[in-house]
Amino acid sequence: MILILSESNDLTTSAIIEWLLTMNKTVVRINECDAMQAFTLSGEDAVMQFRQLSTGRTLHINTRLVEMFWFRKQGFNLRQWLDQKFEHAAISKYIDSEMRICSEYVYYLLSQKPNLAMSFNCSLNKLVVNHIARELGLVTPLGVVSTERKVLENFLQQEHDGCITKAISESFFVQAGSRFMVSYTEPVQAADLGMYGTDMMPALLQRKVVKRYELRIFYLNGTCYATAIFSQRDKQTETDFRKYNYAKPNRTVPFALPAQQAEKLHLLMQRLKLKTGSIDMLVSATGEYIFLEVNPVGQFGMVSEPGNYYLEKKVAQYLATAAT
Repeated sequence: MILILSESNDLTTSAIIEWLLTMNKTVVRINECDAMQAFTLSGEDAVMQFRQLSTGRTLHINTRLVEMFWFRKQGFNLRQWLDQKFEHAAISKYIDSEMRICSEYVYYLLSQKPNLAMSFNCSLNKLVVNHIARELGLVTPLGVVSTERKVLENFLQQEHDGCITKAISESFFVQAGSRFMVSYTEPVQAADLGMYGTDMMPALLQRKVVKRYELRIFYLNGTCYATAIFSQRDKQTETDFRKYNYAKPNRTVPFALPAQQAEKLHLLMQRLKLKTGSIDMLVSATGEYIFLEVNPVGQFGMVSEPGNYYLEKKVAQYLATAAT
């Protein structure tokens, strides 16, 4: 049995499962909305019971029967226990701790199985990743993180091509009524810093790279599949590709990543203990390759389809082969 943890709206997971079914593989998918109702941890086994929201069925999973595991997104839904209200916050904290230990043990058992990705490395520290990338010879944008406005102002003054700012951790997304707030990569002006006091929350500034195009790369078990996106040709997408222009989509083409860059990315993924991930890079106007970040659970449809790589099939083949 192949066990996949995902999200109900993740179409990539659905496409991969379709390929696995054509290979006559048994697949169980658990989404973030499928609540765990009960579990028993005994010796080397974990037996879990889930209520599947999409079908209303009750699923029973024994980790002993799992041949291949893929932590695609999210994790086990433990709301039955974590959403309980108690008079004292200390009791809630204690319940959280008890459930964390139990769930960590289940993930540990699954980590002993052949797997494509695990929960413990699905969220990375971007600052640490960039530090390791530089150690391996990858070029990263010049930047600074500071809580002092003066430091940020000085950095901004030194960068004549301008600066950008973005989230230090994960991108911020929240819905407020019918409106959405999203943290994009944005250009920064001196006036933007004027609204803050001497000390502020930590902010990240990076030198703006005048780019020739950007690269979206999907890494799978040692191989890089790349596409070049000409996002700089559109004012709407030149700073952040996610501000997508659906009326006039960016031109995206397959890209042959130089062997030296591919090898450095492979070494980085090995250091991060990742078998798969979506990697963002830029090629500057002068032809320099600049590493930005890696997302272990990033989407790769924008690489698969325009690159004609059939990545969903390749992932399915990896899962199927490892499960035999």
